Amino acid sequence: MQTPFEGIWVPIITPFRGDTIDHPALARLAQYLASNGIAGLVAGATTGEGALLHPGEQEAIFATLRAAVPGLPIALGLSHSSTQLAAEMAKRMATWQPDGLLVTAPPYVRPSQQGIRRHFEAIADHDLQHSLPHQRQH
Repeated sequence: MQTPFEGIWVPIITPFRGDTIDHPALARLAQYLASNGIAGLVAGATTGEGALLHPGEQEAIFATLRAAVPGLPIALGLSHSSTQLAAEMAKRMATWQPDGLLVTAPPYVRPSQQGIRRHFEAIADHDLQHSLPHQRQH
């Protein structure tokens, strides 16, 4: 089954209570958005906090969202200056089975157009096309 990347996808914020993620608030927000007809969620992207989350937090956010809105597609943000680390993170994220990844060009560096293309190719070369549900054939 392929995920249709159309309609309104909301880059959901990550609510915090002090220094920790407020998972109940995140679940309520996701359910509210889903009840208002959105097509999907984008979590941990470039809305601010995405670059500051460590992999364990990203995985916990994804698990909370998947449990809160099980039928709603969820894409995960991936932004890293290091191509190697971005590719490794993409491989790890694929095991969580998101519906897609929103990958940005390397921030804080100025690669050429060829460098940006190689960045995306390196991430895609980790067999993501066989790992992400939107690419699987059922």
